[in-house]
Amino acid sequence: MFLKVLELTGTILSIHPLFYILKNRKYSADPNLLTFYLIKDWVSILCTKRYIICTSILSYIFMIISDNFIFGIPLSIVVYICFIRDRFKSTSRGQGAPGYFSFLYINTLFFNKLITQNTLTESFLFQSITIISQVIFCILFLEYGFIFLSAGLFKLRVSINEPISTALALVNPNWSKHLLSTKYIELLKQLINWTGPIVQIIGGLLILSFVPNLQIIGFASISLIFISITPFYKLSWLCPSIAFTGILNIFLINEFQLIDFKYSLVLVILRSLVLIRLFLEFFHSLKAKNFFEKSINTIYRKYFGTIIWRVLTFDIVKIVTPTNLLLDSKNKNELNIEEILRASKYTNVYDSINLVSLISSKNYLDNRIWLERANHYMKVENANKLIWIEINKEYAKKSFALNKTFEMAKLNFYELNKNISISEKEENKSFYIYNRKK
Repeated sequence: MFLKVLELTGTILSIHPLFYILKNRKYSADPNLLTFYLIKDWVSILCTKRYIICTSILSYIFMIISDNFIFGIPLSIVVYICFIRDRFKSTSRGQGAPGYFSFLYINTLFFNKLITQNTLTESFLFQSITIISQVIFCILFLEYGFIFLSAGLFKLRVSINEPISTALALVNPNWSKHLLSTKYIELLKQLINWTGPIVQIIGGLLILSFVPNLQIIGFASISLIFISITPFYKLSWLCPSIAFTGILNIFLINEFQLIDFKYSLVLVILRSLVLIRLFLEFFHSLKAKNFFEKSINTIYRKYFGTIIWRVLTFDIVKIVTPTNLLLDSKNKNELNIEEILRASKYTNVYDSINLVSLISSKNYLDNRIWLERANHYMKVENANKLIWIEINKEYAKKSFALNKTFEMAKLNFYELNKNISISEKEENKSFYIYNRKK
């Protein structure tokens, strides 16, 4: 009974991004509306329809109650389409981390139900389906460890040139609920900044250790970190979703251990190669050249949504931008930093992820492609301009207690230009570019 309650609770938390698609149709692929989708096809249109989403959610809940994996198929497909496949088709990028963890939770539980049911026959076809399902379950189970290993290592690597910015996010109105006084954030800055990456790296390694007791510690430590930060960040649905995915995996460790060790070992090796390649591509623009590595990278990145995982890193946190139209009528000379900070308080995590990711992509996208995306975003939001401020590394390192963290930020201003357009082929290709160097 406890496990079913856990599964249901985790499901409700993890599908919150779908509820937002139901509420805000700009995130759908509705063919009758101008939406954040740059490329729409019948699959995207179908899977973002309200009745499809609602029906698939009810069916999945029935899967949990009945323990029959058949009823989980619709939702596992819907979250895959919306949050993995379509992150290469929309400026919302599959709703970022909230969307990805929706996919991860839903499909981890679904494939576990599939491989633990004894309804499949001994025929070659069904035995092949079982083996494929075991491989996918292993990939999803292990991915939780790789996500946080990657996130922690990335923070340590960029800390060579940039400040670690978890604490800075607590004074950024796009990400913070401002429940903690600035002087306390300053006092705890180093603890806040370094606890995350250290726990992520250690927790990730423990999950990948194949030792059940160590895996429990790994999942539990990462879950605890995200539960503890829930009250302070505007990630209130994401943090519990991440935590519940970790807690679910603790209960699935025995199932993971029953799968042939050779599968798991090979998958850890392959995923490690992908992790190394992602870092080489991001920091040194070194892309895979041989067919084998290209194939592995394509499978993981395109079909499992594997990325580097820049979680509250400086390139994201240095940006403050209002996702509303409160300042849209003002020209550049009428704007000031305080107004932008105040307007940016009225945001939610999905809109912040969408716009901040768009702005930060200016660092690595071809300028013409970035301008086209920015124009598309503004047309969807019926906005005339993009307004944002960003601080440099020196000011980010200064004392938060002075309450002037963003006072010397640089004001950026971009007005709508309806004449810029690129081909669908260029657009599609650009979604696979994310390294720093243009």
